[in-house]
Amino acid sequence: MVFGISITLNHSFKYVPNFVEDKNKKHRMASELENIVNYLQDNLGSNYYYSDNREIAMSLPEKCILFPSDIHNITYQREVYDYTLLEKWVNRGELKYLIVVPHRKQIYGIDIDEKYLLTQKFANYYLYELTSYNNK
Repeated sequence: MVFGISITLNHSFKYVPNFVEDKNKKHRMASELENIVNYLQDNLGSNYYYSDNREIAMSLPEKCILFPSDIHNITYQREVYDYTLLEKWVNRGELKYLIVVPHRKQIYGIDIDEKYLLTQKFANYYLYELTSYNNK
């Protein structure tokens, strides 16, 4: 009985703080995603966006230009599909926002630093806005 109690106490002190920390981390992440989606809803208008996060993409599916998928990375690398249409959308000003992981430099042939300006940093994602909109 003493052995069982000592194991229970040991595991409680070890795993309960991890459980609470993980729960708080998930809550912060959900709050961050909600802030990004609210920002997009308020500022997107008739334009489109791309997000590396599936939850953000599924929150506004009618405005997401391309859903994040490993398949897109493979087809882009193997030149199976022509992704130059994305460049046309950027040049026409229709792909207004990119939500990508930090330090990502290009997306399917589009140089992010050349065409977009970093407008907001979230914990796990950066929000870039098309530079032509920032000059207005």
